[in-house]
Amino acid sequence: MDIMLKKINSINNLYETFISINRGDDKKWSKKFFFSLIKQKSTICIFTKPKPKGYLIARVLQDEIEIITLLIGVSYRRDGLAKKLIEDLKKIAFKKKIVKIILEVSITNKAAIYLYKKTGFVEIAVRKN
Repeated sequence: MDIMLKKINSINNLYETFISINRGDDKKWSKKFFFSLIKQKSTICIFTKPKPKGYLIARVLQDEIEIITLLIGVSYRRDGLAKKLIEDLKKIAFKKKIVKIILEVSITNKAAIYLYKKTGFVEIAVRKN
């Protein structure tokens, strides 16, 4: 029982940290959705340290990792934090012997595209619309 309570408190703390990071708009996942995602064994959740200024959430899908979201708080962008989160994810992938990390990004998100290309990602397809 104590272990479960600690786990719930830990997830609550993660959610509070998640919602505290300023996106620049008001879109945030609901607590229920966040909990369901974080509780999955395949989910990887990385926050910047020592102060949570951003996060990367990904999941392991068989032999690859999919980045679900990567966000750096508005006032901390362009400080190399996103690059550090991607490097941390690459280390996790290496330890898990996973050689492929995938993601989707809007073609209008030029800053993200630049970041991903700079960190070694290559475009493999463009979805229509």
